[in-house]
Amino acid sequence: MIYPVNGIFVAQGYSQKHTGVDFGWNSSYGFGKNQPVYAVEDGTIIDIQYQRFSGGYVVHLKLDQRNLVAEYGHLQKGSIRFKVGQHVKMGEQIANMGNTGVAFGNHLHFGLYSGNKINYSVNKWVNPFNYLCAFSNQVVGSGTKQKGYVKYYSKRVTAKDGLW
Repeated sequence: MIYPVNGIFVAQGYSQKHTGVDFGWNSSYGFGKNQPVYAVEDGTIIDIQYQRFSGGYVVHLKLDQRNLVAEYGHLQKGSIRFKVGQHVKMGEQIANMGNTGVAFGNHLHFGLYSGNKINYSVNKWVNPFNYLCAFSNQVVGSGTKQKGYVKYYSKRVTAKDGLW
């Protein structure tokens, strides 16, 4: 499973209270505050919603090969490229990182939920770091490297948009 952003800058890690990973941005590496957000694996968009008091614009992607749903939160208004029911390939751009909902600056909240659909009243969140791998052409920030968050995958992947 690839990281959902090409510039991997972990602003906040996973915990029982923070059920996902927040990826920030770093313009000194060339990754702006509205950088593209990608599908971590092939899957189907099963929900798109606006959460005013939490995640802002949110997309749920049911992964084809796993019993997991990927949640993408705080997406930029108007940037979501798919509709519910559409299939997405790994590496395709889903939306842009944003600052919607309750967010302190632009970032992507990325979570993984065990099951076929997210039920916010049942905590079945899993640690995304147990699944994500960085590819050689994804940039990992020095602070993120030092914290040991990132493991690497050696195979190169080509996405339709040519960013991989």
